[in-house]
Amino acid sequence: MLIELYSDLWSKILEYCDNETIYNNRYISKTFYDIIHSLYFQTYLSYRYHPLTFNIIDNYCTICNTGIIILDEDLEIGRCQHS
Repeated sequence: MLIELYSDLWSKILEYCDNETIYNNRYISKTFYDIIHSLYFQTYLSYRYHPLTFNIIDNYCTICNTGIIILDEDLEIGRCQHS
């Protein structure tokens, strides 16, 4: 019961993190790994709003950009440390 509470709480906390932070934290513990690789969370990551992200060598990052990106006037651009 307590593990499920932690898992639900961490799931809600991770929803506010950027993709790079989420993917860097997936190997901290088995709980994080299970949360991040759950069907619910993967679906959430695919459809949530996040900025278009480029890596350190100015290429489109295929790790951080996992969802659908709509190009419009209010497009935000982010950076990550992947190569």
